[in-house]
Amino acid sequence: MIGYLQGKILEIEDNKLLLSTANGVGYLVTMSIREGISLQAGDSLELYIHTHVREDALDLFGFRTKDEKDLFLALLNVNGIGPKSALGILSHTEPGRLLQIIVDGDKESLHDVQGIGKKTADRIILEMIDPIRKQVQAGKYSGLLSKKPSETHAKVSGAVSGAGGILREAREALMGLGYREMEVTSTLNSLMAQSTPPTQVEELIRSALRSIGGSAS
Repeated sequence: MIGYLQGKILEIEDNKLLLSTANGVGYLVTMSIREGISLQAGDSLELYIHTHVREDALDLFGFRTKDEKDLFLALLNVNGIGPKSALGILSHTEPGRLLQIIVDGDKESLHDVQGIGKKTADRIILEMIDPIRKQVQAGKYSGLLSKKPSETHAKVSGAVSGAGGILREAREALMGLGYREMEVTSTLNSLMAQSTPPTQVEELIRSALRSIGGSAS
């Protein structure tokens, strides 16, 4: 099994990259979208790898830190979550933030993570909270929990009661205007996933109205 790779990025598209190692072999690795957007061809990179073997394929999933890889593996232990779902979760929330949500048993914040339905969010908390709390108490994941929030996340957290509060208030307002829940949720999550997301409810609502109006034209 491949557990670690070091090399240079030859090609990158979205969250898939071709990593060339010193021995001349190129490996196709899938990363979280959150990590992938900060990379470009020519970058040198070290990745912790999870090798996922299927009957018809062998997929490599890459992570910048061992803690993030371990959190990904912990998500895989949740009933009904596969590699693509787990990576999708890590694509839309910073690992340290996700870890804190699980430790706190904060279902409401997890409901706001793009790609996680309410039942899946509840299952993640139910199945992960005890083992994750024990691991954190034993000193694991200290690298994730000790990191200060990114500038983007810090800006978001400064308004209302964090990203969850902003999303909930904006969603309620837009649905009150008659927009469909699926359309509203997709639009809001896309806006909050930007590198510089709206930091106030009013700003998020205005951006969402422009986005929905543009997609309808």
